[in-house]
Amino acid sequence: MKLLVLLSRVPYPLEKGDKLRAYHLVRRLARRHEIHLFCLSDTDTAPEHLEHLREFCSYIEVVRIKRWSIFLKLLTAVFSRLPFQVAYFHHAAAQRRIEQVMERARPDHVLCQLVRTTEYVRSHFALHKTLDYMDTLSKGMERRTETAPFYLRPLFRAETRRLIRYENLMFDQFDNSVIISAQDRDYIYHPLRDRMKVIPNGVDMEHFRPQHVDPHYDLLFTGNMNYPPN
Repeated sequence: MKLLVLLSRVPYPLEKGDKLRAYHLVRRLARRHEIHLFCLSDTDTAPEHLEHLREFCSYIEVVRIKRWSIFLKLLTAVFSRLPFQVAYFHHAAAQRRIEQVMERARPDHVLCQLVRTTEYVRSHFALHKTLDYMDTLSKGMERRTETAPFYLRPLFRAETRRLIRYENLMFDQFDNSVIISAQDRDYIYHPLRDRMKVIPNGVDMEHFRPQHVDPHYDLLFTGNMNYPPN
């Protein structure tokens, strides 16, 4: 099967959770399917990182989104119902490139990671589509609202409402939906949320092997510290 994968970030190197999940998912899918990878990026991508991804992807395209374009999209999103983080990643130039890729590749299926990428294919009703929500972004935004400075709370509440609406809307416009945990699935407000498939993240047991060590009190936490839940 020819599979078009839409990501909001280039899935290599593996320094963020969404990239880690996308990387291993795409690599596993490439064993049985032809992968056409389309990524957005707000930073430059190292050529050697793309070369690594080409080892298991038939086609790769990265669209670089500019800072000024992001600013304009966020500004215009104030007057729409689109979640700000969806607007952040949705750009006309990238939309045109995706349309060209789909016209050329004629994919049998489209896989979107996060609702941030779904705006690009939501109107393609004839396409078979799967959405990997990963997390319930609306719940994460709701939690951020509780601890945010008072002057940011109205903005975060608005984004929470927009995300709830948009997550439900995308549920209806995609053929399949998956998510990392049952807990996150329960935070989706859609009445048919139980149809979502839970695909948890795994652990590389070849790399991370239990070792016998003497008990001590050192604690190490690894994660993206720019992500508020961490």
